[in-house]
Amino acid sequence: MVKHVIMFKFKEEFEGKTKAENLAIAADMSRNLMGKIPSLRSSATNVNAVPSPINYDLVIELTFDDFAGMQEFHVHPLHMELVKHLDTSCEALAAVDYEY
Repeated sequence: MVKHVIMFKFKEEFEGKTKAENLAIAADMSRNLMGKIPSLRSSATNVNAVPSPINYDLVIELTFDDFAGMQEFHVHPLHMELVKHLDTSCEALAAVDYEY
């Protein structure tokens, strides 16, 4: 199994929307992926409960059977829609991928 964990730090404002609004959009988009991308085995999307200048705002944890499944996910059109939103509304990200 492969776990893909990615954290995002959102801009305070982007395209007339607040951080909270863009965060909610991204969280909804992420939660909508489960059951729609065949290689995705499990998914958890959580918003940071303790806002702080050093904390990230959103964490997404995804599980795949293998790295090939993770690659299938990365190019899926639904994932690409989420990436487009995140690329423009976020100022930083950090990711970890590991086998277990």
